[in-house]
Amino acid sequence: MVEERLHYTPSSVPQVRTAFFATLPTGPTRWRRTSLVWQMVRFAIINLKMIRVISLSHHAGRKIRS
Repeated sequence: MVEERLHYTPSSVPQVRTAFFATLPTGPTRWRRTSLVWQMVRFAIINLKMIRVISLSHHAGRKIRS
């Protein structure tokens, strides 16, 4: 049996044409992606969250053993 495949490019189907292109990031989005200060703040926040989760899990382990 011969299998027919549908081949198309974005320009050949008008409804799909715009779906293949990403929007350009706004100014604030570009700043958040490239600012070292913002990256350090996010890094610190994520680390504090991890410390909190780990410390809660350690405390929960002690309560179970008692």
